[in-house]
Amino acid sequence: EQFVWLLKWTHIHLFGINFIFIFLGTITLFLDLGIKTRTWLVVLPFFGVFIYIAAMWLKIYISPVFFWLHIPGGGLFGVVFGFVTIKALLEMWWVRNNFAE
Repeated sequence: EQFVWLLKWTHIHLFGINFIFIFLGTITLFLDLGIKTRTWLVVLPFFGVFIYIAAMWLKIYISPVFFWLHIPGGGLFGVVFGFVTIKALLEMWWVRNNFAE
């Protein structure tokens, strides 16, 4: 029963969060940043999701101590999501204001 619940939970998170980051990665490609920075901003959220999903399985089947992996995993994709969102909005507003002048 716990295995089925965990499988459903991770399946939803794995595909749902990754689809969000596929769209966010597309936006990242158009940001005014260097190629290495954009590459890291596209790749890092997927590592964060992997750590986050792995923490769910490890805390159930290995040890509850792995609960702490949720923080770096979720924090990694949360920080990148926030940065890219704010950077994209600022660039859109900045470009719009430059054309208005």
